[in-house]
Amino acid sequence: MKTLTTNKKFYNKWLYKVSFDAPYSNLFRMYDFDKIKKLCNSDQDDMFRWLSASVKSHKDQILPLIDYLETVDPKAWTKRIETRQIDFYTNEPSIYEDLSEKFHDQVIHRSAPSGQTLESKTILTPKLPHGKYQFRVYLQPHKLKNDPDGKQKYINWLIGQSPRITCTDAVQGWFMKTEWNWDRRYVLVEDEGTLLMLKLRNPEVMGSVYNYVLSDK
Repeated sequence: MKTLTTNKKFYNKWLYKVSFDAPYSNLFRMYDFDKIKKLCNSDQDDMFRWLSASVKSHKDQILPLIDYLETVDPKAWTKRIETRQIDFYTNEPSIYEDLSEKFHDQVIHRSAPSGQTLESKTILTPKLPHGKYQFRVYLQPHKLKNDPDGKQKYINWLIGQSPRITCTDAVQGWFMKTEWNWDRRYVLVEDEGTLLMLKLRNPEVMGSVYNYVLSDK
């Protein structure tokens, strides 16, 4: 998939953009997620003819997209709707990556900051998280889905690395319960030495790694 590059933020705010070919775009213009899901799951007798046709033809695309968007922070993305097209904007590389990969059959083009494409695994930031963490590491608890004891030992190890590695109560609960490769959550890692330790401990659990890069803007 070709990535366009840009030296400017979209709407002076967003670093990443993913554009979908979306014949169903008017649904997202007119209704919220709950209403769209009800329309997709209804007998459709109460709809306008054009609306019924759009739902019938595209609900297999619409419902998974809504399911995904409901798992991410609504403040971390926005959308712009045009005729047969929806543009998604975000500053989160993980959302950019998910939209690009999970819905690749709908993506018509995407854009990333020049020199900061998906492959470079970097996040531009005016300051490091909490002033010191250099890396964001996504976890893959589904790799241990048949090993609850292994999960607990991993969590205990992470907690033992504090404050060099963050592991909030929310991440701990999510890690223990999650058995699928869908929801994305991460820990923050202080430096390269600590990152190496994390790589050596259950390497299969370690997902994508992003390096925070200080922006001069």
